[in-house]
Amino acid sequence: MQVGGNEVTLEGMVKEMMRPLLSEWLDQNLPYLIERLVKKEIDRMINRAERLE
Repeated sequence: MQVGGNEVTLEGMVKEMMRPLLSEWLDQNLPYLIERLVKKEIDRMINRAERLE
């Protein structure tokens, strides 16, 4: 299918539909995910430092 000289694909349509959903999900979940990963890394570093003492 062509629209305005550009071919429209199912993949392109799905990408456009998913973009706002993904953006909303990231806005809601990314801060928590980052916080959890940073805490895990800090805990790992503390445990390693304590073993070296």
